[in-house]
Amino acid sequence: MRRFALFALAPLAATATLPCPARAQSSDIAERVDRFTAPLLENGDLSGAILIGTPDSILFLTMYGMADYERSNPNTLDTRFLTASVTKTFTAAAIALLQEEGALSFQDSLSRFIPDFPRGDDITIEHLLAHMSGADNPDYLDSFDNRITLEGLLARIAAKPLLFDPGSNNRYSNAGYNILANVIERVSGITYEGFLRERFFDPLGMTRSGHFDLAETAEYQAKGYIPGPSGPQPVPWYDITFSTGSGSLWSTVGDLYRWGIAIHQDSFYQLGAQWWPFGWGKVDIEGHAGVWQTGATTGFMSSLTVFDEGVIVVLLMNQEAGPWVPWTRTLGRIAWGLPFETSEWRETVTLDAGTLDAYTGMYESGDGNVHVRNEADHLWLYFGDWPLGKYIAPLSLTEFTPLSDIGTITFGMERNGLFQEMTWGDRSYSRVRSEE
Repeated sequence: MRRFALFALAPLAATATLPCPARAQSSDIAERVDRFTAPLLENGDLSGAILIGTPDSILFLTMYGMADYERSNPNTLDTRFLTASVTKTFTAAAIALLQEEGALSFQDSLSRFIPDFPRGDDITIEHLLAHMSGADNPDYLDSFDNRITLEGLLARIAAKPLLFDPGSNNRYSNAGYNILANVIERVSGITYEGFLRERFFDPLGMTRSGHFDLAETAEYQAKGYIPGPSGPQPVPWYDITFSTGSGSLWSTVGDLYRWGIAIHQDSFYQLGAQWWPFGWGKVDIEGHAGVWQTGATTGFMSSLTVFDEGVIVVLLMNQEAGPWVPWTRTLGRIAWGLPFETSEWRETVTLDAGTLDAYTGMYESGDGNVHVRNEADHLWLYFGDWPLGKYIAPLSLTEFTPLSDIGTITFGMERNGLFQEMTWGDRSYSRVRSEE
């Protein structure tokens, strides 16, 4: 664990220094964060970075775990993490700037920029920003083997029928932000990354942020991991450009801190029809209101919270962990000196290898099928055809916890040596066939 207390970052271009809001002292924050993270580290759940700061000072900054466990390279201030859906905050800001400059309007129809997009006359830029377009997410299954260009991504989205009439409903849509990235390129005449670099990264001194590129050097780039029975396991490298505009950006903890300051101080986010900015969600922790965005992609978790009073919280992780959103709220409580709960030491049991066949097999519910497999005498859970599974750690003979997700999985109703039912939270599954 490395701590960089009150680490001085390069000044932000064209931004003023604001006074610090009322808060706990930085030493108090450090003690509280250490108390919160101690069981997470004991359980092997945390690898990444945590920063709590204000526009004029960093109150807490610590790096945890390894950027590359196989090479014993620790996470550092230079380590770049995939930010997943935090990318959407940049995409929305780019669209807001283009409106401010008169290049487009939130009320423009998509057909103005992509004339052949199905029902483009009915979809507005604001629909895309507010997740009200009805655009369905494209299929990503082949992304582990093939590069999907932005134009190819657009074609896949256009080929799927809308989930609902534009403006009639709201459903979180990665596809909508993929489309917005394409609009940015068509309106600006430069690449999506080129626009972000010219308008945000370079002016704000975000020197280690950028759009994912498989051709780039791996130096300083964190590898993504999933928790396994013997510790973090690396996930295959895959081309995240299938998430251009919605989840494709790399960044560091310091660069996202700069972005948080810019969001707190700049004016381009005041342009939306909503009272909170597009690309973000609302957060309120006992009267401390602000905006936040969380993100998750294979091997990485992220969150950025910007409170109206000026406190900024960054969490970047290169290991999957289901409770990262509650952890983000807890870090907000810590920043404001509020009571918070800590995790407990996770006690697991060892199952006899001969009993594992009782669990393995296919289970179905209305949400789709899951497959429980025995891999090297440990149980893994797979969703549909997705190639990467989740290790489920045994807490007892019938209860398991998915280390990269939340909740408890319970097996029940054993018959002929096989469990017939599986429950996970409010979802119930029934066995459909035994493991072949």
